[in-house]
Amino acid sequence: MHSYYVYSLNAYVVIFQRGIDLVQQEKDSGRPPSSGGGGLLGRLKAAAKKVIVSQRFQWNADLLLADRVVDSNSEQDLDELMKETDQEEKPSSAQIEARCTQLKTSITDVVFNYIRRGLFEKDKLTLATQLCFSILQAEKKIDAIDIRQLVTCGTASDMGSGMGLLSEWMSETVWLRLRKLEENITSLQKLTTYMRSDSEEWREWCDAEKPELKPMPGQYKTSITPIQLLHIVRVLRPDRMIFALRSYLGDTFGKQMVQQPPFDMEAAYQETSASTPMFFVLFPGVDPTSWVETLGKKFDFTYERGNLINISMGQGQEEYADQVLMKFSREGNWVILQNIHLIQSWLPRLERTLEVYSVSADQRFRCFLSSEGPALASLSNLPESLLQSCIKVANEAPTDLKSNLRRAWANFSMKQLEACAQPNEYQGCLFALCFFHALVLGRRRFGYQGWSRPYSFNTGDLLICSDVLRRYLDTAVTSRSKTLPWDDLRYIFGEIMYGGHITDHWDRITNNAYLNEVFTQDILKGKELTVGFKCPDPFTFSYSKYVDHIETQLPGESPTVYGLHPNAEVGYLVEASNDLFATIAKFQPSTGPSTSAEAKNASSASASGLAKENAHVYAVIEELLGKLPPEIDLADLQAKAEPLLATDQSPYVVVALQEATRMHALLHEIQSSLVELTKGIQGTLNMTEPMEDLMEALSINQVPGRNVLHMCSWERYAWWSRKSLSLWFADLLDRIQFLLNWTSEFRLPYSMWISGLFNPTAFLTAIKQCTARTHGIPLDSMAIETHMTPLVEAEGAESYPEMGAYIHGLFMEGARWEFPMKDGEKTSPFSYEIDSIPCGGHLVDPMPKELLPSAPVIYARAVVIDSKWEATAVGHFRRNKDVFDCPVYQTTLRGPTYVFLATLNTINPQAKWILAGVALVMQRDS
Repeated sequence: MHSYYVYSLNAYVVIFQRGIDLVQQEKDSGRPPSSGGGGLLGRLKAAAKKVIVSQRFQWNADLLLADRVVDSNSEQDLDELMKETDQEEKPSSAQIEARCTQLKTSITDVVFNYIRRGLFEKDKLTLATQLCFSILQAEKKIDAIDIRQLVTCGTASDMGSGMGLLSEWMSETVWLRLRKLEENITSLQKLTTYMRSDSEEWREWCDAEKPELKPMPGQYKTSITPIQLLHIVRVLRPDRMIFALRSYLGDTFGKQMVQQPPFDMEAAYQETSASTPMFFVLFPGVDPTSWVETLGKKFDFTYERGNLINISMGQGQEEYADQVLMKFSREGNWVILQNIHLIQSWLPRLERTLEVYSVSADQRFRCFLSSEGPALASLSNLPESLLQSCIKVANEAPTDLKSNLRRAWANFSMKQLEACAQPNEYQGCLFALCFFHALVLGRRRFGYQGWSRPYSFNTGDLLICSDVLRRYLDTAVTSRSKTLPWDDLRYIFGEIMYGGHITDHWDRITNNAYLNEVFTQDILKGKELTVGFKCPDPFTFSYSKYVDHIETQLPGESPTVYGLHPNAEVGYLVEASNDLFATIAKFQPSTGPSTSAEAKNASSASASGLAKENAHVYAVIEELLGKLPPEIDLADLQAKAEPLLATDQSPYVVVALQEATRMHALLHEIQSSLVELTKGIQGTLNMTEPMEDLMEALSINQVPGRNVLHMCSWERYAWWSRKSLSLWFADLLDRIQFLLNWTSEFRLPYSMWISGLFNPTAFLTAIKQCTARTHGIPLDSMAIETHMTPLVEAEGAESYPEMGAYIHGLFMEGARWEFPMKDGEKTSPFSYEIDSIPCGGHLVDPMPKELLPSAPVIYARAVVIDSKWEATAVGHFRRNKDVFDCPVYQTTLRGPTYVFLATLNTINPQAKWILAGVALVMQRDS
């Protein structure tokens, strides 16, 4: 959770829980909830004060919350309730039950809405889910096992009795998750049996656009419960999990949990006071200053009257701000302090000033603060206590293409357009520039397939580019040359202005591809900017017509308007679902059994003297240690490899030894850390922070070290991966077996599982070394070239190629491979032989919902670098229209996991695959 609102959660969750406890006490006592100072609500307020003191919170904002809980009830029905309590007749059990239910709902809503208003958009559903799960678990309507299963979504260790007809459309990973679901959730223990018997019906349900709204197949058509549906959707259709979760929360707790009303500035203002500032988190396209100004006019606080002032903070503004605060607090005026994050050294003084003035300030005094969020969620750029004392507002603007384009165009006016010497041309070019700006902003939502790294593109980039554009147009008139230097402008916009934010080479290519597609001379001739949306004729359109054009002609939001395949939306939704549960996992207890089987183990573990709450972690440790092979004998391998180091295969032998060394270190770390933790749980060793970190990771099915704040790390010794612990450990066992087979005689496999290496780049270097030695070519004059073979499985490789090597284990993101022949018919213009090896095929769009189809076996060879190729930091680009220079990454995280540049055949323009974010990756996330 972001540091901005973690501070709020501490006190408010405790207050919320105390309120629920008090309601339960009243209910158990059989007394009607009273409204006086000694009644339930009075005690809730007293409890809130105690919490605030114990948490060292400033009272102002938090007491307002407690007051609001009281007021929200008293205004509605406390008067009526008091009349009832004055009567001699004791209220019935039903009346007490109804009143307690009403109080619980009221307390929940007030606390939730107070916190939600200050949350970032992406975290609001996370909070609602965590809160609702906690309530349902406390009321024993769901079990801890249900929550842990949803969070971890683990895999079984065996295939069971087989998939049957399900294997025609279901992956093995999904099957293993279904098996694990059966093990964990007793009410679903026959799920796979029913699915095998109704395979086609289940297939239709899984292929539905919105399966969570469809009747369930077979046995579950009438007997499915809401929580069971969540479990099944989580496994079979993770891309629909967010929607299923919203529906579940809305049906269980009311639509207000998932549908936030529009931000009401006046309602938020009512919660402020002279001692309680209002704090706005700044987002692109959102200006809270206008909200304050509009509200100020209603209460006669304006710039003209001198009782409202707006100070944009920066160097040299500190003294002026101090003077204004002193004067305005005394006179009861309003002050806006913008961008306070720019002067962090002054913020402690601001905090003390507000605290001092809060005692003596006129009650009309209000202070409004604004700041950008820190670069990372774990960082903080404002004092904790300052945030605690504020009413926090995080009101993000929509990030879809239409909203981004609408805001971008609104930065300009007819007057600005007419100020240019070529107003029509300026208008057309500026609209295309705004569209480009909207594209690069909207692409963020598609995660790493959109941009490999996060970038802070902002309105300032657009405004500077518009100034550069206007000056070029003005210069073209004075020089009597009406032609714009399009290449120069694209370079300035793509490499300097927007490109100045970009640190990843492949993201820079994507950015420039957008400019090459959008910002051309054809925009003055009605060029199509995206599918179904043309640039208007600037010589017939006015400024206002462009506004209408955006509202009426721009297609609905979809990946295709950004050049991405529709599957990118599926990937984005799966990622959002995983992120949500990963966050919830951090709030789950790190102990306790998570499955029915582990619950049984807990009893035996307790009988053995172990604490019951550690049984789950202990069971995981036993399972991992039971499967972990012994450490590799490096001395024996070195002796076995010694004679081979003098042969022409020595580069490959060296790679094998390096891999064995790294595997030995990883196995040693896993073994030693698990043994230490076992002793800590048994009480023979004192628990240390690394041991506690390891316990937390094991409890939530996370690879130790995935959390960068943890001191125990397996990932430090391992390969890049985004898999859960259960899948990662299964992958580890496969890698160990592959390595043992390879090093038994140091015989290179016919096809190298390159994805199974710690350092795949080393193997590619070995290919170049062998080729360089054979042909007497300098190593630095060679590059890797790839060709797709017709081999679908690695077992099809039955001999070594004369040069280079076969490699397999890669997956395609954003595309798939069309083979040169299918059913005896030619399907691709590319069918050829390289070094007597049949190769061919080309890139095509992926099948619907096929996120990472497997790539065929690849022939990788070393070739001499051609002088026509373009040398870059990531490899040599061929600049051949029939070849797509494709990045290869170790994981879908992209960015830092880049390995090498592959060469893939294409019959489409390269820009299609660049904008689609096409890449080869070495492992799936699941």
